[in-house]
Amino acid sequence: MLRDFGLTRKQASVYLAAARLKPMTPIDQISKESRVAREDVYRAIAELERIGLIEKIPDVPAKIKSRSLDEGLLVLIARQKETAERKISYLLAKRDEILSNVAMDV
Repeated sequence: MLRDFGLTRKQASVYLAAARLKPMTPIDQISKESRVAREDVYRAIAELERIGLIEKIPDVPAKIKSRSLDEGLLVLIARQKETAERKISYLLAKRDEILSNVAMDV
């Protein structure tokens, strides 16, 4: 279901595992819970951190702090809304450009 919100399958699995586990979870535990290979977990974490769904806590071993699922879904919805608004702005500008070019040809 989280793929509809813009996450890949691996990102969704990692995020859900982090959200289900205790607040400061080691990466190897997230890998086991999500059933995603550790190297893929690191890649997913980088993107999830960029999106704002998780925070990597420097520690030995490194730990992950996740937003709650409700907060995370709101972040993803806002992100999708922003993307849609940019697309609409682009299309409106293109529309104006096309109408302007057609008007010049007439």
